[in-house]
Amino acid sequence: MSAPTPPHDLDAEQALIGSLLLDREAIISVLPLVDDRDFYRAKHGLIFRAVADLAARREPADLITVTAELDRTGKLDHVGGHAGVGELLALLPTAVHAPYYASIVADLAAKRRLIAFGSDLVRRGYDRDSDLAAVLSDARAGLNGIERPGSHDRLRTFAEALPPFAERMEAMWNGDILPDLVPTKLVDLDRALGGGFQRGHLVIVAARPSMGKTAFAVDIAKKSAEYYLATMREPHWTLIFSAEMTLDGLLWRAVAETTGIPAAQLQHGHGLTQTQKERIMEQIAWMMTLPIAIDDSSQPSTRWMRAKLERFMADRPVRTVLFDYLEQAGNDDADEVKRVSKIAADLKSIAKDTDTTMIALSQLNRAVESRKETAFVPTMADLRWSGRIEQEADLILMLYRQDYYAHKGMLTAEHVKPEKVGTCDVIIAKQRDGITPTIPVAFVPELTAFRNLDRRTA
Repeated sequence: MSAPTPPHDLDAEQALIGSLLLDREAIISVLPLVDDRDFYRAKHGLIFRAVADLAARREPADLITVTAELDRTGKLDHVGGHAGVGELLALLPTAVHAPYYASIVADLAAKRRLIAFGSDLVRRGYDRDSDLAAVLSDARAGLNGIERPGSHDRLRTFAEALPPFAERMEAMWNGDILPDLVPTKLVDLDRALGGGFQRGHLVIVAARPSMGKTAFAVDIAKKSAEYYLATMREPHWTLIFSAEMTLDGLLWRAVAETTGIPAAQLQHGHGLTQTQKERIMEQIAWMMTLPIAIDDSSQPSTRWMRAKLERFMADRPVRTVLFDYLEQAGNDDADEVKRVSKIAADLKSIAKDTDTTMIALSQLNRAVESRKETAFVPTMADLRWSGRIEQEADLILMLYRQDYYAHKGMLTAEHVKPEKVGTCDVIIAKQRDGITPTIPVAFVPELTAFRNLDRRTA
C-alpha cells in the first residue's frame, strides 16, 4: 500500500506567484505569511525566491525580470525555462487575492511539517534509549515552530501596541487591576525595584555560602504565591527547582519562617506548649493552600526544567520560577565557562518564552574573601564566569552580611560598622530598568529570615 500524497494545492501556488508577477506591491502583504520553503513544487519555491530577492533590491518583479533573475542565479532550467515561468499566468490570478492564496500555501505547508514532525516523534518514541524529557521539550518547541509565521507575528507597530497598553495603565491607576509584579515584601527593596520583579525577567540572587541566599529566594517565592493567591481569581503557581537542598530541608525552612519558630526547635519540639503546637499545625494547614510546587532532583538540565515547566503550565498558570542554583544545572559541556554561559542564556529564554519571573541563585567565587580592605563586600566581578550571567540577567542582587565575617574573626574592629549589626545588605548590582542602590534589611539568624528593618521579629 503506497503512502498517501502529502497535502498541497498546486493551483494556489501557481495563482500566488502569478499574482506577484502581476502586481509588484503584492509581495509586501505576502512575505509575512509564506516563504520559498512552503511550496510543495520545488520550482514554485525557486520562482518565489527570485521574486522576493528582486523585492529586497527594490527592483520590479515581472515575467521578464524574474526570468532574468533565475537565469542569473543558474535556476532557470530548474523551473522549465521561460515557458515554466510564463505558465504561472495561465490561471489569470487576481493580485488582490494574493494574501488568500498565500494562506492556503502556508497552511498546507504547516500540515506537511506536522506530518514529518509526527513521524519523527513516533520514531523517537519507539527508541528505548531516547531521553523522554528531551523528546517532550522538542515536541513542544517543534509544535510551536510548525505554525505558519504570520500566526504568531510578534512585530507590532506603536499604533497597534499602545492602545491596550494605555488601557492597562489607566486600569492600574484606577485600582481596577494590580501591577503584574512579584513583590518581595521588603518595602525599601520593592521601592527600589519599582514594585517588584517583572515577568520575562531573569533575576540572579548571588552570595557566598551561608549568606542565606536560598532562604532569601524561597521566602520571595513563597510571598509571590501568597500575593497571587490573594489577588487573582485563580492561583498563579510558584515552582521551585532545588538542586542544592532537599524537599525536607526547604519545608523546614519555610515552616520556620512562617511560624517564627527556629527549625531546630520545630524538629525536636522541646519547649513548645500544646497551644504553640496547635498553632503550628494551623499555619501548616494554611501553607498547604499556597500554590507552590517543589522539585528537588539532582543536577537538572535546563532542557529538562523547561519540559517540566511547560508540562505543568499546560493546565495551571505559573508566575514565578526559582532555580537553586545556576551552577548546579546538569547541562553537558566540559568547558565550565561555556556550560554556565549556556545555562544563563537558557534560563533567560525560559523566562521570556513562558512569561514568568525566573529567579536563579548563583554562588560568588572566593576572590571576594581576599579583599579584606573592602570588608569582603562583593561586586559583579565576583560572579563566577560573570560575563554571560551579567549580560543575560535583567536584575542582579547580591547579599552581604557583615556579621558573618565578624563572627568568623575575619574582620577587625576598624572594619565593623555598628549600624550593620543584625542586618543584611541587598546590593542591587544591576537593574536593567532602574537604579542600583544598596538596601539594608534585617536578618534573623535563628530563622534564617529577612525582614524590614522596623520589623525584625515574625
